[in-house]
Amino acid sequence: MRENAVYDTFCLMVDKLASHRQNLLGTLIHQLEAMQNRGGESQEKIRQIDKQIADLSAQNLVIARLHINGVLNATDFAAQSSVISNKINALRLDRKKALSEDEDDELIFTLKSLDDTLAGYVPGSPFSQALFEEIVQSITVVDNSRLTFHLIGGLAFTEQIPENVRCRTA
Repeated sequence: MRENAVYDTFCLMVDKLASHRQNLLGTLIHQLEAMQNRGGESQEKIRQIDKQIADLSAQNLVIARLHINGVLNATDFAAQSSVISNKINALRLDRKKALSEDEDDELIFTLKSLDDTLAGYVPGSPFSQALFEEIVQSITVVDNSRLTFHLIGGLAFTEQIPENVRCRTA
């Protein structure tokens, strides 16, 4: 793969992305923010879940002490302990979901950063190493005529390599 092919293809991709950034990135960011707002207050939700887990753990401790002191037989202890453990596991899953909402904040921030970077880009500009390094995470060669650019924010765009810069095969 010739270096010019990567540069030229990158410039084509950035030109398209910058020209359509409002429709692509603006819409995506807006949709992510709307989904996040529906999720509500994740920090408060996490605190409530942590309190419920602590309360259930305390109940489990009481049941264990009753079993150790002979007040609760092994069958009843196992049944009650199992119910509490299942509730704790379900709450931990809920907590994990709430924590992932914080990761959505980071994704939205990254996409906004990409959008801001592209807002200052003038379509038709020559190749910029700084821009390339700022927004491209990796490149995958699909075949002799296409490259896929993996950008920050998890975006991937596949572009045709201009005919005049492609490698010639025998």
